Amino acid sequence: MTDRWQRLRKVVMDNDLFVLQNYPPQYCLFTKDLCESHPGGEEGDCEKLLKEHKIQTRSGRRFGSDSRNVRISMLSRDEDFNIFLKSLMAIQGSTNRK
Repeated sequence: MTDRWQRLRKVVMDNDLFVLQNYPPQYCLFTKDLCESHPGGEEGDCEKLLKEHKIQTRSGRRFGSDSRNVRISMLSRDEDFNIFLKSLMAIQGSTNRK
């Protein structure tokens, strides 16, 4: 999971369309130690933008926020996650040409 977050953060840092929120380390009941927190979300009109590019997300309205924020699945198969990252990179390329 940490590897996926690192790869996602790299894709997000390489473009200026998305932002990942930073969270302080939190105590993990499982490991009994402080761990880096990895909640999901991008800002902007993400729900609409990602839907236009056929990327499935959960709207922020489902978890007490608004449609500018989305949740993505980090638990999919490796192949699906790689496709997701490539799709995010393609979105930046297509919006920069407009």
